[in-house]
Amino acid sequence: MSYLKKTLKSVLFVIILLIVILFIRPQRIYNEPKITGKVLDKNNKPIVCAKVYRITKVSKKNKDYGYFETIEEYTGEANTDNNGNFIIEKDSYIKWFQTPFDLKTTYCCTKIEVNKDGYVAYISDDKNFEIIDNENIACKGIEFKPKITLEKIN
Repeated sequence: MSYLKKTLKSVLFVIILLIVILFIRPQRIYNEPKITGKVLDKNNKPIVCAKVYRITKVSKKNKDYGYFETIEEYTGEANTDNNGNFIIEKDSYIKWFQTPFDLKTTYCCTKIEVNKDGYVAYISDDKNFEIIDNENIACKGIEFKPKITLEKIN
């Protein structure tokens, strides 16, 4: 009987170890690409000190009801320089739980917002900056280079 218990414990240990190795492992995922762009007015003059934000959809647990909801958060910020240029660096996170069946194709996309006093705020559409990435690491080597034109408030 004790031989059977030892064998059963050994088999269970091996199965649990395989599950941990296959499903729970850290892997760095780059989910937000680098953005380098330029902000201009209608006359093609650069706009100085405009605030540029990266907007990311984040899944968070609702504290009152316990379900998960998707909200938008600012995850990157930059100011335009004297030439109207800005850079928001690549953002990454670590995904701990994965399956061996996860698809390697990912959508590399971003959404940005530009604000400046005296100008109408610009918010990009979800589809403006989107690329399908077939590499193992999402958004590796991808950079968006938008040229944004702001309109003055009358």
